[in-house]
Order: sequence, then C-alpha cells, then structure tokens
Amino acid sequence: GIKTANGTDYDIRTIKLTSSLGVSWVQDYDSGAKVDSVSAIICGASGGITLTGWSSTQQGGSDILTLKYKGDGNLAWAKKRTVHPQDVLSKGRAVAVDANENIIVAGDLKGAMVVTSYGPSGEVIWEKEIKNADVQSNRPLGLVLNQEDEIFLTSLVRKQSGKSYASYKINTFLRPQDQVLDQSGNPAHLKDEVIVRFKPGVVKNSFIDNTDLRYGRLGDILDDNFCLQTMIEQLSGNAVGDWVAVKIHRNMTTADSVATTRLGREIKVPDFYNTLVLLSGSRSLDETDISEILEDSKLKCCIRYAEVNQFVTPDDCEPNDPLYVNQGNLHPTATYPDGDINMEEAWCIAGGGSSDVKVAIIDTGVRWSHEDFAGTVVIGGMDYTNGSDILSNNENDVTDHGTRVASIVGSVRNNAIGVAGIAGGSGSADGVRLVALKSFGAGQDKFIESFGDAVDDYEVQVINCSGGYNDDEISDNNLSLLREKLHHANRMGVVVCASRGNSANDPNPSNPNSPRYPGTAQDEWVLCVGGTGTNGLYNPECRFGEPIDIAAPSRWQLARSAANFLPNTTTPSDQAYGGISFTSGATPHATGLAALMIGYAASQGTQLVQEDIEYIIQASATDVGANGYDGQTGHGRLNAGAALQMIEGPDCHVYHFGTDVNTSTKTQQLLETGVTLELTEPYTTENGQTFDAGAYTADVYKVTATVAHPLPANSTITHYWERHSSSTVFRHYETVGGQNLLIPVENVLITSAPTTGIAPLEGYVYYLKNGDCSIEGWIPASPDDAQLTYSLIGCASTATSEVVAGMMQLFPNPATNQLTIALPGNERPGDCQLSILDFSGRQVMLQQVNAGSDMSIGISQLPQGVYTCLLQTGGKSFSSKFIKF
Repeated sequence: GIKTANGTDYDIRTIKLTSSLGVSWVQDYDSGAKVDSVSAIICGASGGITLTGWSSTQQGGSDILTLKYKGDGNLAWAKKRTVHPQDVLSKGRAVAVDANENIIVAGDLKGAMVVTSYGPSGEVIWEKEIKNADVQSNRPLGLVLNQEDEIFLTSLVRKQSGKSYASYKINTFLRPQDQVLDQSGNPAHLKDEVIVRFKPGVVKNSFIDNTDLRYGRLGDILDDNFCLQTMIEQLSGNAVGDWVAVKIHRNMTTADSVATTRLGREIKVPDFYNTLVLLSGSRSLDETDISEILEDSKLKCCIRYAEVNQFVTPDDCEPNDPLYVNQGNLHPTATYPDGDINMEEAWCIAGGGSSDVKVAIIDTGVRWSHEDFAGTVVIGGMDYTNGSDILSNNENDVTDHGTRVASIVGSVRNNAIGVAGIAGGSGSADGVRLVALKSFGAGQDKFIESFGDAVDDYEVQVINCSGGYNDDEISDNNLSLLREKLHHANRMGVVVCASRGNSANDPNPSNPNSPRYPGTAQDEWVLCVGGTGTNGLYNPECRFGEPIDIAAPSRWQLARSAANFLPNTTTPSDQAYGGISFTSGATPHATGLAALMIGYAASQGTQLVQEDIEYIIQASATDVGANGYDGQTGHGRLNAGAALQMIEGPDCHVYHFGTDVNTSTKTQQLLETGVTLELTEPYTTENGQTFDAGAYTADVYKVTATVAHPLPANSTITHYWERHSSSTVFRHYETVGGQNLLIPVENVLITSAPTTGIAPLEGYVYYLKNGDCSIEGWIPASPDDAQLTYSLIGCASTATSEVVAGMMQLFPNPATNQLTIALPGNERPGDCQLSILDFSGRQVMLQQVNAGSDMSIGISQLPQGVYTCLLQTGGKSFSSKFIKF
C-alpha cells in the first residue's frame, strides 16, 4: 500500500505477515518522487516479493516502478521504466514471475501497452510494446504464465467508439547468445547462430509483413519447398524445419520497397527484410559448418549468403581524469595551443547547430538524462541488447563510451553547464538532436539492424560509428551485408562518419594500418576519421593508411565530455564528466561539424549529402605532417572555421546540378560486347532488379553528358566535385590478375573544369546476361536512364557582364499560373535565355526567348515558394525574385 506523513507526499509500504498474521517485516520505499504507488504484487517461489506501480514525474506524468524484495525484507533492486515525454502517465498494472525467477511487468502508456521482462538481478531481458493507431488507452488487467512461459494478458481497451476487453498471447523465445571466443580469448561470434540472406520469394510474405511476429519455425516461414528440402538434404536432416529464424529487420515489410532521399529522389530499397538469423538445433554441425553448407552452389538460387553472427566492438577510451575547464579540442588553450579544430570561427558563422538535424550515435548507449543533454538532446533510440526503448532506462551505457561520444557532438552549448558540444546550439534548445542506438557488444545482426533503423525509421541526416570490425573479425559475406547497408545510407543522402581504428587493437600493432569496418568500407560512402594528439599532429595511438580522410583530436586531455560514471568510479551520475581518446573521440568531431554544416546549409536552401560534407571538410583541413595527403592524417586536421568559411552566405553557396534536374545533352557509346565480368557484390538497381555477385557476360557502354548550370550572373565557381550518391553510373571495370572485376559502386567523373555555364561528365553502364539464376538486365541503369550529378560552390564576385539586379519587373508578384517580365524602359531584348532558380539555386526551368516574343512564361507546375528569375541577353543579366502561390 502507500503511506504519507503530510497528505501530499506518498511512499510505498510493504508488510509481510506470518502464517498467524503477525508482522514479519515492514519496508518503506521512497524513489525521491512526490508520489510512489503500487498496483500489483506477487511472491516468487524462492520467497522473494515483487511489486509494480508508478512514480510521479515533475511534469505531471508517471514512470513504471518495479521493486523486488528478498525474503528477509531487504530491497534487492528497484527499476524505473522512464516515460517520454515526462508529462505522460505510465503505470505498472500487473506482474508475474516465471520458473527462472524472471519478472514480467505489464503497464500502460499513452495509447499503448508495454510488457517488460526483467532478469532476477533487475536487468532488462526483453520488451514488447503493443500499439494500435485507433486505441486511446490500453490498460492491463491480468497477467499469467503457463509452464511453457507463454504469456496471457487481458486488458481494457478504450477507443473513440467505446470500451472493450482484449486478450493477448505472447510467445517468448530467449536467444542464448553464448559467445565463441577467438584464440586471444575475445568474443568472436555467437554460438549456433547464422545470418542468412534469402532470395526474394523464398520467405513467406505473410511472415515478413506481420511486424508482430519476431521469429518462427523455418519450416513454417519458408514458401519455397525446393529450398527447404535442399537445405534439409544438405544439412543431413538435423530437424532443419524446426530451427528458429529471427528477423533482423523486424519493422520492415515487403511494402518498404521505395524510399525518398534527402534530396527528394525516389530510390529502390534492397530486400533487407529477407535477412534472418537462424538458430541451429544441430548437435553434429557448428555454426561455421552450417554457414559453409548453406553457401553451397545447390542453394545459390535460394540463399544469397550465409555467415556466422559476429561481434562488433567499440574503439577504446582512456580512463577518466579530473575534468579540465578548457576544451583544447575546440579552441587553443595555454596548455595545448595547437590541438584544436578552430571551432569558435565556425560558430561565429553558423551559430550553434539546428534542432532540425538528427544524428544517430551507434555505440554502447547514451546517458540521456545527463545535465548537459538538458532533457531535450536525446530524442529516442533503441537498446538492441533487449529490444527496449532507450529512453526507458537512463543507465544503459554500462561501458561509459557512447555517452562521451554523444557529448562531443551534442552537449548543450552556451548553457553555463559542463562542456560545449560542437553542434550543441546556443543554450536555447536549438542544437542538434541525437538518436541513441545501442548495438555495440551485441551480435552483428543487431549492429546491421541499427544502421538500417537509423536511416529508414529515425530518418537521421548523420550517423556516427566509433567502433567496428577488424579485417580478421569479419567474413566476406558479413562485410557484404554491412556494405549493403552503408550503400543504402549513401543513396539516401545520409552522412556516415566512422573511426579509422586504434593501434592497440590492430592485428599488427607495430604497423597499425589494417582495415577497420565500417570506417574503411568504401571511401565514397564513409568519412573515415583518424586521430591527432595534443600537439595537433598524428597520434601514433591511432591507425593510419588509406582510405583515411581526415584527422581530429584523439586525446582525453583535449576532448572533454559528459560521462556516465563519476571519475575513477563505477558510480553513475548526471553530473559526471571526463574525456575521450583515440579515434572513438576523434570521429564525433567530424560528425558534429557535419551536423553543424548541414543545419547551416539548409538555412541557405541546400541539403548537403556525403560528397558535399566530405569534399568541404577535406578541402578546408589544416595540413599537418607531410605536405598534402598522407596516410597518417589524410587531408589534415579538421578545421571547422575554414569549412564554414567556404560556404558562408550570402556570398557563397553550395549548388546541386546534374542530368536529373538540369538541361543537358547526353550521348552513349558501345565500347565492348560479350566481355566476361565478375560482379564483386550484390546490387539492386533503381527499377528494383537485384544482381547477385558472380560471373556475367556484359556489354559495356560509356555515357557522357554536358550539363548546363545557370549560376547567378555575378558568381564565380570556387570549388566543384562529383556527387556519386545521386548518380547511376559506375567506373570502368578493373582487370586484376587477368580477371575483370566490376565493383558496383556509383561513380561519376567530371572530365574537365566546369565553366560558368556547363560541366562535362562521364560514367559507365553495363548490360549483364547469362548470370546464375537467369538474371539479365542493365546495371546500374540503362544509358537513357543514367544520371550524372555534381556539386559546386559559387561565390559572388565582380561580374564580367553588367548585372542589373532588381531592375527587371515581374508581375503579378506573387503569381499563380502566369508570370510576365518587363525590362527597364520597356526594352525589347534580342534572342535571350530565361532561367528560373529555386531557393537553393537549382535550375527548375530554362526557356529560350526569341527576339520580339512576349516575355511571359507559365509557372503553374512550380511548387509554392520563392524563386529567382534570371534573364541573360546582349551581354547583360537581369535578375529579380518572385513568389509562387
């Protein structure tokens, strides 16, 4: 029950009676909230007592509270499932205990019901949220378990149409997740688990499309009897049909086939939903044997690849030392005058960051309740170790890694508390927003899932990954799966920043230049970050070697941050601070700058993507070490101020151009026919056709384009670069050791420097045929459909022709369907070119106007917004803005 001393503050009182109704013990519990209350109680077989109820929040809501007492009355543990936002009411309503002393709690949320399983020590094992769009509330009434640990739940459901009772059955399956250790005693992969990517049509759509189903028997979920029987034959029986298959992309369905990128393009989404984790029931075959058998050629038309489920590890941090007042990573200090990234100059240009920008922190979790996140910075996420909402438990970062990484990016700036995050705003809740995805330390399936969720579910603009796999820790197939997710993120316009890795965990620490994934997965897709020391030069504790792009501060003496634990303790605290070292700490510097640049450029009308961020950061870096690019620090140490100067408005602007949006001429040339190629990894085209890795016969075409890019007449091109992520052409195939290799990575080439009006580009497309499983078609696109895109920076300068801005009259203004143009003194131009540019400077219309023609154009097809009309004639350029309603 509850007790109070003043009639306003309430605590929970638990009384245990003897069999003769005498008092055995009395315990009071106060969580620190104004009100603690209990709703349900149950006794365990070992004499322990578990209660569930709620604790009030300062904002008028409540958190689910669960208490466990030992048989002698001592409190074993207390857990709060934190509600978000804090003004929502959430209460524990029912509780049960299974035969293994695991505790099941059912509670209500706004419009939903949540069921959480706690282990005997209070750790979250799993969590399931039950939610329907038309439900206003769903209050648990009863909760019972049977001997098979099936959960039966009843509830009172309220909809707009009235109230009703509902019953639910939840089947539970606990993955053992036993570790297989490598020769050094470190976790290598999960025992009896194999990741399998099935071909389309093999897995039943009814299983894929039911998001309430997380797992199933292999024999029940496969729709292709040939594939099932062949698996049974190849695996020598082993009751394959009874093996459990667990979804990796549990929220993805077959309907998730098309996505819209950050630049507004529609692209096809690969069939990630066909990727499952098989839990082997075999006693004669281990997971390595099974993965090799499933890759046999007899199953090539059923299974794309199969591999053991490996671990991902973070790049290590230094132990805590006392917090330094100055952050030498962001600006010069007396102690460390040379180790910073020139942050103050960037803030003077861009401010502190934008709350419209979301960054995923794929790591060990984040202590989102920390005072320097102000309760607003971390807006959501997932704990993949148990499936729970990251915001339901603030003590999720048990290794104190992800919190420090997140702090470098997004700790609130200018709030007189703690440290300043690079994109942390100006102290008025205007900084970047973080999504915490805790997948480090789990299986590779969870790591891969977190990348997909970041892009497709949380719709972030930037991903930070301060960890990953060494080359000897990941198989070719697992790397292919990871690359496919990175490729999808790139096509969606998401910027990925990942660490180059550390010397200490390099397989060859005396020459630490081994690959580290995802950091070295593909240069076009990932900004790979190395480390600099307190002197601003290469930090030998960090790995080096291509494709390192940039380096940033990687010593804790410089990089001060919020932390999960108080220094030199394991005591969690919302007031803890420390530092972060190595490339774990370097990477979020690049991530924070990318987030700051994206927010600033968006306010100028341009959505920056991977190639834009990577080029600008590299071009603006402070060259350290050897002149020019070097393998230790890439293009140099991050220079935030110089990066923002390159795109500082109103004079300078990033423009996107290409055959997809601009006037262009495109030609195609057949170079070779019937050439034998090896496609190095699977690829899904824009029309949804998937090509498996393997041998093909190909016809090779070269596509060239000349694209018009009408810049404002007083602009000079200062920088330009290819934008591969929006293009649909490849490089020419490579010949290595007598074998022709086609690497399916989009790559376009600007063949010569763009002029003020045009840019020449080229790329290659292929017609593949005679592949396994009767695959034939264009990759990545046909010559007619191929797109070649690029970006450039245009800055205002003294023009060579006369520019008369604002002297051209446009009417009506605002306009809806028709726009009429009048020049000063009713001047009648000769032949001229009329362009309409949107707010970002992208050309949306181009029209040739003959001498003497009426100066009137139709604009009904344009979306509402602000546009610039640019008229060029007789050595003069006229421009004026108008509003389209």
